[in-house]
Amino acid sequence: MTDSHRASVLDANLALRELRAKQVAENLQRAAHAQAMQAEIDAMSVSRWSRRREVNVTVASSGLLTGIEYSEQAEGMNSTALASLTMQTIREAMAEVQKKIDEITTADVVADGGPANVAADIRNAYHRSFAEPLSHLDPEPPTLN
Repeated sequence: MTDSHRASVLDANLALRELRAKQVAENLQRAAHAQAMQAEIDAMSVSRWSRRREVNVTVASSGLLTGIEYSEQAEGMNSTALASLTMQTIREAMAEVQKKIDEITTADVVADGGPANVAADIRNAYHRSFAEPLSHLDPEPPTLN
């Protein structure tokens, strides 16, 4: 093997090592980005009052209802209207959770597609966890007769 051939092989080996080191660094960056998004999502919840402040609900990022509070304005409402209002408020809070997850998973996405794919995977997993897409909800509360 000639000296120039050895040098060529060494150069190719060095280039391969540098490429692998760059790929490892990019993968670590993607993992850190995914962990940061996941931590932000896990810490997030939404509390929402009904329009006339009869009911306040809290929904976790998982879509689970974690709290319901009724105010004095709910006194005197019939049970059907109060149940309907509660469910509408829960759906609105869940839609807000989905919106916030979308915002978290689309913020600071690098254009090379790597973190964008991770963000899209996280976003899609949360959207699948909800029973139905909620972006179509009418912002008007139910009629309280």
